[in-house]
Amino acid sequence: MDCNIILDLIPLYIDECCSEQSAAIVKEHINTCEECRAVYESMNTSSQIEAPVLPAKTPQRVNYWKASVLQSVLLFSSFAAITLGVALEAASPLGLFNGIWAFNLVIPATGFLLRSQTGTL
Repeated sequence: MDCNIILDLIPLYIDECCSEQSAAIVKEHINTCEECRAVYESMNTSSQIEAPVLPAKTPQRVNYWKASVLQSVLLFSSFAAITLGVALEAASPLGLFNGIWAFNLVIPATGFLLRSQTGTL
């Protein structure tokens, strides 16, 4: 059998994912071919290396709680800015500066509220 075919089958043979016929052919070839046996032995020993054990992650509940409190404070501030902007806009006389409170307080606070509802805070 061609060594290139056996070299393609060796990883399947090691993982026991090939058919019984293919496994028998690979085993027979490995017993007779020194080069393929060396490849098999190097692949077989390297696959038995254990992966390092990673430490367990700590829970993130405190961080989620802090983010929730921060979002609540920011949303309350936005509502306060909208309320203040509407009140100042209603109290301002008509003239050159009419609408300045809406542009400076109401519109940015409304945009913040809409953005925070999409989860991109």
